[in-house]
Amino acid sequence: MGNIYITGFMAAGKSSLGLILSEKLGWENVDLDNLIEKNSGLSIAEIFKEQGEEGFRKLECRALYRVASQHGLIVTTGGGTVLSSENRSLMKRTGIIIALGVSLKEAVKRANQDGGLDKRPILKRMETAYSFRQDLYREADFFIETDNKAPGTVAEEVTKYIKASFSFPLVRVTAGKEAYSVLIKPTSLGDLGESLFKLGARNSVVIFSDTNVWPLYQEPLKESLKSAGLSYLNWNVFPSEKNKSLNSARQAYDFLVEAGITRDTFAIAFGGGLVGDLGGFIAATYMRGIPFVQVPTSLLAQVDAGIGGKVAVNHPRGKNLIGTFYQPAGCLMDPLLLRSLPERNFKEGLAEVIKYALLTGGEMVQTLEKNKTEIFQKDPRVLSDVIHQCCKTKANYVMGDEKDFGIRRHLNLGHTLGHALETLTGYDFLYHGEAVSIGLVWAAFLSELLGVAEKGLTEYIKDLLSFYHLPTSLPRLVKGKISSREQLLNTMMLDKKADKASLNCILIAQPGKIMVQGNIPNAVLMEAFSVIGL
Repeated sequence: MGNIYITGFMAAGKSSLGLILSEKLGWENVDLDNLIEKNSGLSIAEIFKEQGEEGFRKLECRALYRVASQHGLIVTTGGGTVLSSENRSLMKRTGIIIALGVSLKEAVKRANQDGGLDKRPILKRMETAYSFRQDLYREADFFIETDNKAPGTVAEEVTKYIKASFSFPLVRVTAGKEAYSVLIKPTSLGDLGESLFKLGARNSVVIFSDTNVWPLYQEPLKESLKSAGLSYLNWNVFPSEKNKSLNSARQAYDFLVEAGITRDTFAIAFGGGLVGDLGGFIAATYMRGIPFVQVPTSLLAQVDAGIGGKVAVNHPRGKNLIGTFYQPAGCLMDPLLLRSLPERNFKEGLAEVIKYALLTGGEMVQTLEKNKTEIFQKDPRVLSDVIHQCCKTKANYVMGDEKDFGIRRHLNLGHTLGHALETLTGYDFLYHGEAVSIGLVWAAFLSELLGVAEKGLTEYIKDLLSFYHLPTSLPRLVKGKISSREQLLNTMMLDKKADKASLNCILIAQPGKIMVQGNIPNAVLMEAFSVIGL
């Protein structure tokens, strides 16, 4: 998986751009219309005449689906490919979309110079088609007007955009004796097979995934692994925190034993944070450890859970209580995978992004304040930058404190309360990031009550979270699951950062200045619950 799709109205210059980009980037160029003609044995005009536009669109969808499972292609689409919402969704999650703009007058002129009605049946209803499609073209990752521009000039601007999207350096993580790289690159899922082979994978691998993600990417994964001479076995879990359990791990162990998996087999955790934690836990404990690679598919997992080596399952009394530290052999982050995320799952990941902004302050806070539109549009350049900043920060914490006894505790900002809320509600009413969002507000207000932070910090953090449509207080259904402040506090005492004497709280003085403080009176801890509506 990982192509560059060129869209735009007829005669916008798509074919010319495809040929130039193919030469510049060294990627194979595929013209979708030519592919349809080759497969059908008919010209586009003949297909329209014999089967109508509806028949042509069906052939177009099939052809697009076939190329979308491949990698490293410059795909020149037809002017009407964007009419199908399925086509648009498929292109967005399997590549970067470049759209060429052209005025109606210029399009008519170019079309008549290049075969006219005999070659372009759409000329019969030119104005209607042009008007209807313009907004669809502008959904692309990069839109460029082509009137009065030479093909070479257009290609230079597009190439500059593409290279900027792919230019993020590796993040290196060294933890104890282990060292590995985090690759952050749009379209990199298509390189998974090659990456695994370089790490030492041979013959076959086992892929842990979930029942939502796997159907979307099974074919591209199969093609990528096949290109590296690798076959695979797959084990899926239904994506619910209730299934991040010892029972699920036992079922996976049975699967691995029956399949004859040995210690030289690589495991891939392909999914969100749940799959990363569960798959990593299984890999760490099966036969005392088999090599595994993290391929996170959610924003939350790409910015946080995918690196650092924490792998765990839940216990009925608390989240992630049963686990270990087991570093992956490598991590591959493809921001394009985030385009298949439901909106609520994407937004919950932003809570972890905001946490990292609060940990570091400065540039990352500015990125969030200035790029809301691009972030929600899942712009590959901006998202790659956000993920890169988060991963660099996480890597620094991990390398400074692998086993979480010192400075790495700062990463728990917002999580002490967040994990307790997840536990008390049985993981049914709040997503992890939503719980962390509420936890960030509580931590800020507690910091104010203790005099660590100046007045106004809580409101600033609430505004930032609200800016990204995240909760800042307890939803009614969640509040109904908590019997008292004492119950919530007792659940928080099961947090892994607590000791026998007190709850160790992560406090924030200001963005970029974090501290750990224990021995806080229970009365003050519970007073801080008022800010979240309890």
